[in-house]
Amino acid sequence: MKRLKTLLHSNYFYILLYIILLFYLSFYFYIRKDNDTNIDINSNSFSGIITDYRIKEDLVTIEINGSEKIIGYYYDSFNLNLGDQVEVEGKFSKPKNNTYPNLFNYKKYLRYKNIYMTMNINSIKKISDNKYIFYKIKNSIIKHISKYKSSNYLNTFILGNKSMIDISSYQENGISHLLAISGMHISLLSLILFILFKKKVIISFILIFYMFLTGLSPSVVRSVFLFILLSLNKKYDINLSTIKVFLLTLLLILFINPNFLFDTGFIYSFTICFSLILSKDKISGSYINKLFKISFISFIVSLPITLYYFYEVNFLSIILNIFYVPFVSIIVFPLSLITFFIPAFDNLFFIVINILEKLSNFTSSFNLFKLVFGKVNFLFIISYYFVASLYLFCFKRRYLFLILLILFIAYNQNIIFPKSYFLMIDVGQGDSLLIHSNNKTMLLDTGGKVSFNNKTKSITDKTLIPLFKSLGIRKIDIMCFSHGDYDHLGEAINLINNIKVNRIIFNKGDLNNNEKKVIEVAKSKNIKYETANDFRLGKFYFKSLNKAFLDENDSSNVFLVKIMNYYLLLTGDASSKTEEYILSKYNLPHITFLKVGHHGSKTSTSKLLVNKIKPSYSLISVGKNNRYGHPNKEVLDNLEDSKIYRTDQDGSIMFKIKNNKLKIETCTP
Repeated sequence: MKRLKTLLHSNYFYILLYIILLFYLSFYFYIRKDNDTNIDINSNSFSGIITDYRIKEDLVTIEINGSEKIIGYYYDSFNLNLGDQVEVEGKFSKPKNNTYPNLFNYKKYLRYKNIYMTMNINSIKKISDNKYIFYKIKNSIIKHISKYKSSNYLNTFILGNKSMIDISSYQENGISHLLAISGMHISLLSLILFILFKKKVIISFILIFYMFLTGLSPSVVRSVFLFILLSLNKKYDINLSTIKVFLLTLLLILFINPNFLFDTGFIYSFTICFSLILSKDKISGSYINKLFKISFISFIVSLPITLYYFYEVNFLSIILNIFYVPFVSIIVFPLSLITFFIPAFDNLFFIVINILEKLSNFTSSFNLFKLVFGKVNFLFIISYYFVASLYLFCFKRRYLFLILLILFIAYNQNIIFPKSYFLMIDVGQGDSLLIHSNNKTMLLDTGGKVSFNNKTKSITDKTLIPLFKSLGIRKIDIMCFSHGDYDHLGEAINLINNIKVNRIIFNKGDLNNNEKKVIEVAKSKNIKYETANDFRLGKFYFKSLNKAFLDENDSSNVFLVKIMNYYLLLTGDASSKTEEYILSKYNLPHITFLKVGHHGSKTSTSKLLVNKIKPSYSLISVGKNNRYGHPNKEVLDNLEDSKIYRTDQDGSIMFKIKNNKLKIETCTP
């Protein structure tokens, strides 16, 4: 024991352990990158045990563990339990990468959970009931909770299942961490258990069981492991510092599950906990003063993580946490435990969580302190943490000033480091092109709405606004529509209501009902609107080529765009009739980028046009397996001498132009 204590106190021992961990992680992820499913994608059935499920509206997301783990999606009534042996039938598919730069990648998310296949389930057949004591206990808890009015929040605070509540306002306030079972909750739970049992061995076993009960969430795993190691440290008089126990906890967890390294909750939990341990000597004063310091330090150290994953930050969260932390830790969470055991408190808990929700919705409406930075790079993260570490060690104002300077540069990166690019956004069967130069932004078309598993999703909420935030775009200087069809301006009103728009440009044809509705909203927000003429956006110069026709598609805005030595021809849904008019009136140059007309329909992109402009790159915005058969084979044949990019095959396509050099990036599904 004496030798072990000596070893554990040695700094060289920890250096050696982390070198070993580095090699272990490198080897693990090198081997893992070649891992794949053993399931035949053409098979239509799978057998296994239900290990988890989430019900949201009429969609049931089921995790089934058989020969390997899969995720199934089921649209029907669901009355099965955890641990039940089932056989499911449906269609297998491999998870896809996100088709937009910077945004959430579902394939990677599942991969880090060792899931490589999903299934759209048509039918579920139960083979046998659950036989496992662990799942019997969890099923009993789920059944018990389901009887409460406050069941959604009891699931959150007791089982760590947040899927049943809307956490958007909590995220906007920067307090969503309070809904995750973490160190605060485990500390209170362990205190209650200590009063009941006195013995830390019993408490440790109960906490380990609870850790599995909550689905091994990283924050719970970290809290439980830290509690156990601190208990052992005290029991055997090892006298390790808290920071060394913490480092051992981190080491142990990553050896057990290296995939935690890519879990956002894990990164938040360990970064904040590590910083608070390092700064514990600085956290003093009155209760409110301590709360402020904890909130401030947590905010400072978690800010780069927030910007990397969510692109914006609410500076008001520093103050909000001072109120919400004690409210949740002293009132809400303890009351959830009491309510779980004593149903008579359900009405009171329901009132309390309604107060919590309404307060969160109210404070999230304050937009003044929400700042969009865009996704930050690793140079920013390294620089920031270097200076933040100096500040946390000595709390000198000069380091806080440097932190603010780094944040100022990051916030103004689009001004300080001007970029020119255009991005064809994958909006399914529709059009949307984002053009950005010298901190000026134009959106040509918005796409419409897409159907997914019989559900309609808003492209604005799910894609466009998060994408703009990730690129550091806070306003649209020009919103332009090629014409008034819904697949080109269907998201316009949603966008106008969610992001500042300075100016709207329509085509020269008659306004249809879709365009008139947009104008009504534009007037209510004092947004200028006009018909197309020549204009400039940063380094992009737009020349309007088309006139008004009787047909909506024929009247599409057609722009010849010049940037440096490159030409871009944007044709909307213009037909070959429009193309003939433009060719007769203008002497078009060799076109670098052709935005292919009408999603590759045979009514556009004639051989006559292609032979004249000889495009180097042809860009087709088209929905996967669309019912129109776009793009047409004849059009593809016409474009055979150009490099073709398609959103259904290549996802969103980014064209960056710097120092007259072109760089093309795709987001292949």
